[in-house]
Amino acid sequence: MAIILKAKCRIFEPNYRIIRAQFDLERGKEAFGEYIVVNLLRERGVLQDERWYRFIIEPLTNHKA
Repeated sequence: MAIILKAKCRIFEPNYRIIRAQFDLERGKEAFGEYIVVNLLRERGVLQDERWYRFIIEPLTNHKA
């Protein structure tokens, strides 16, 4: 089963090859906002500030923990 998250990008530390970005997750019923902070190489694609992105989280294997 996959988890799909929608998040708005905020680039706060562009560098020569590495971009540090914060993705603010779309708010649901939670009282507090959640976010994801990532460092990405520019070769992975061009991020755009204030644009919405989709994150899909799914297990790599089918075994249960």
